[in-house]
Amino acid sequence: MDEVECPQLNSIDKGRIHTTSHAQSYQERMARSVNNKRHPRSSKEGDLLLNQVWVVKHLDPRGKFNPNLEDPNIIISYTGSTVLFTDLDGREELKAANADRLKKYYT
Repeated sequence: MDEVECPQLNSIDKGRIHTTSHAQSYQERMARSVNNKRHPRSSKEGDLLLNQVWVVKHLDPRGKFNPNLEDPNIIISYTGSTVLFTDLDGREELKAANADRLKKYYT
């Protein structure tokens, strides 16, 4: 009986090896394609950025005509994905935002 089960176990092991190698190669391909689509943001201290506004649209009378971005802000510090910025007047009101929610302001 052991002789009959050995070929079946070998074929199961080969199938598992094939499946795991296929899954790994698929994950590598997906990671490569996602990384190719990412564009590094080149922002430094002193740059002007626009911050996204999150508004509950059904409460605001302007509805879908609400502005999506705030006025330009100046970057004070950039740590990881967190950005501290202040308004153009230079008031000491520091705001923090995630770098993903910011867009560069071109003058």
